[in-house]
Amino acid sequence: MLQVLKMKSLKQLNLTTMSNKPITPQNKSAKIEVIFLGIDVHTEKQVVVRQMGSDTPQPAQRFNREKLIAWISRQQELAVEVYSCYEAGPFGYGLHRELEAMGVHNLVVYAIYETD
Repeated sequence: MLQVLKMKSLKQLNLTTMSNKPITPQNKSAKIEVIFLGIDVHTEKQVVVRQMGSDTPQPAQRFNREKLIAWISRQQELAVEVYSCYEAGPFGYGLHRELEAMGVHNLVVYAIYETD
């Protein structure tokens, strides 16, 4: 069963580090509070856009499924919380279950098209 996640607004999240100090060369072990991942799932490749805290989203990256999971695991080392989402489609919920088992807060979303 999918769990609905109530996300905090960006203002409610402390988007610095756990120690409230910016990540600097002297402070590399500090984690940022949150990383957001938007995933576009395809048959052979997944395209991911990452936003670290309140920074501008970074350019999209492409991964196969195995490399995507390894990359997301590394994101968990950088942040206290990792949130992701992807659009529901023909690929089912396998990726969702895998991400949730890793400790990633994932949402599977669907578009509602209204016609007037």
